[in-house]
Amino acid sequence: MKVSARDFFKVIADDEDPPWGFIDEETARKIEDGTLGVFGCQAQIELEVPYGAGTIDVPIQTPGLWGIVAESRQDAYFDDVYADEVAILAEMLRAMGIEVEPDIDEVIEALRRGSSGDEDE
Repeated sequence: MKVSARDFFKVIADDEDPPWGFIDEETARKIEDGTLGVFGCQAQIELEVPYGAGTIDVPIQTPGLWGIVAESRQDAYFDDVYADEVAILAEMLRAMGIEVEPDIDEVIEALRRGSSGDEDE
């Protein structure tokens, strides 16, 4: 099976269990009043897996980086995190015997230049 890294997409979600032990009091107050949020960022792909006469869409996603404190889901830091997550997802897929095209280094370089993937909430 072959997949395109261009079919990867960015998932940014609320961190349901933030690392409060690492968050100072001022930041915690801003999180509580909604000025800041705590998020996680993952890379994901939906694979079409044959099943019977059809297929089933199976999501494969990275463990992600969690505990990111930011003002919004559009924070530029997520682009850098996503680039790292793309590399991890490609490695995960290769470990399952799935070929990833094109050259993943080119995709990551493009992401770091600012042409990022899609966002989900």
